[in-house]
Amino acid sequence: DVVVTVNALPTADAGSDVTKCGSAGTSLSASGGSSYSWSPNTGLSATNVANPTASHSSTTTYTVTVTDGNGCTDTDDVVVTVDAAPGWYNYQYSDASKCLGTTLTTYGQIYMAGVTEAAGAGSGISAYVGYSTNNSDPSGWSDWVAASFNTQQGNNDEFTADLTSSHLTSAGTYYLAYKYTKGTCTVYGGTGGIWNSDNKTITINALPSVSAGSDAAHCNGSSTTLGASGASSYSWSPNTGLNNTGIAAPVSSVTSTTTYTVTGTDGNGCINTDDVVITVNANPTADAGSDVTICNGSSTSLGASGGSSYSWSPSTGLNATNVANPTASHTITTTYTVTATDGNGCTDTDDVVVTVQAQPDAGTISGTNNTNIGETTSLSSDGDAGGAWSSSDDNIATVNSSGVVTGVAAGSVTITYTVSATSPCTTNDDATYAVTINSSTISTSGSLSAFSTCEGSASSEQSFTVSGTGLTADITVTAPSGFEVSTTSGSSFGSSVTLSHSGGTVNSTTIYVRLASASVASGASDTPSGNVACTS
Repeated sequence: DVVVTVNALPTADAGSDVTKCGSAGTSLSASGGSSYSWSPNTGLSATNVANPTASHSSTTTYTVTVTDGNGCTDTDDVVVTVDAAPGWYNYQYSDASKCLGTTLTTYGQIYMAGVTEAAGAGSGISAYVGYSTNNSDPSGWSDWVAASFNTQQGNNDEFTADLTSSHLTSAGTYYLAYKYTKGTCTVYGGTGGIWNSDNKTITINALPSVSAGSDAAHCNGSSTTLGASGASSYSWSPNTGLNNTGIAAPVSSVTSTTTYTVTGTDGNGCINTDDVVITVNANPTADAGSDVTICNGSSTSLGASGGSSYSWSPSTGLNATNVANPTASHTITTTYTVTATDGNGCTDTDDVVVTVQAQPDAGTISGTNNTNIGETTSLSSDGDAGGAWSSSDDNIATVNSSGVVTGVAAGSVTITYTVSATSPCTTNDDATYAVTINSSTISTSGSLSAFSTCEGSASSEQSFTVSGTGLTADITVTAPSGFEVSTTSGSSFGSSVTLSHSGGTVNSTTIYVRLASASVASGASDTPSGNVACTS
């Protein structure tokens, strides 16, 4: 007998269908036998192994024949679908350096036949920009930011993406590349096109350490010099009260509290800001007190308020210049200025006028110190004008408001010139002057002898002289009964003559006397006799 043994066939398994990118290799994986044979051999690294690498460039169905230990066989198929790979791609452009905290805009381009030529974004393409601090193969990077379609550049699609401070978080050097995906294809672009160790290098510059200086304060009306540092150029805002906004140390004359912001720019064009607060302190209100008048030789206490310390000027007549209430003892009218300073060092000034009233000055009286009764003499004083004249005895002499003294009777008086004090002075001043009023005097010179004549005829004339001083009236010369007088020799005889005075004086005048003719009777035994009378 012949025994025929029928062996079961192996179960061939060519693995799951797979999709790959272009000519990139993919590993096939067969099972179910002890030996294998693949066909077709297109793109395969080997045909007689379980796990050949397929590197073909078009979709292919591979069949694997599996043989077991009994020589039995089985087959299975696997479809390797090939996605077309992009033809060209790159990292197109970005700035070579940026300042920390700013946004870097990147651009990349890709060309894929039949996909990117038409206007608009090619179907199915995704783009990303990657960044790393290591200059390595971007396929190993983990940080990628999605890019969006930007514009059509000829047959290329251009994508763009922004890297911000959340990506480029610190100063230093970063390396960038673009990644494109289409189906199963993932490709990387460098600065020269398809990536070839040509990552884009970008320098992130640190921001300058800008300082606006310490907060400060000044008094209203004063100024403060600001001081920025840490950069090479500066810009201040707001410009309120600044003499220049484009320098490191402008002068601020601001009149209200202000916060200034300085923007500093370094040599890389990077900027940073800082703030400084300028507090404006209100000035005190100085009060030097009310104007005052004092009498020369006295003093007054000044009184300032409004500050915590004080300074007076000028120092003339003051017992202190650094107190609120100095004593002023000056001798001429003076305007004092007080500077009041408060706790912030702010100042204000005020004036007070201290008027010095002069003491009354009657001066010294001058003029003729005697006059006659009825006559005058004028006195004057070199003291203050406007004083009052007075006589110690108006019965002897009077004096008017102009200092004219009139003699009333013989004697001596004291004439006083009084200058009254003006407030706040209280003591009047007097000047005195003695004036003598001369008495009236009538003087005669010469003598008369006995007269003789013939009956019925006047006698020969005889003469004497009369003068007078201190007169208040004319001199009357009266002949006794039976005689005649005249001031003219040989004529104009009468019973009396009048001698007029001038200023109380009659100069020496000759008086002629004779026995009147009518007074001589024939045979008379009683001859006229008597005295010539001189009266005033």
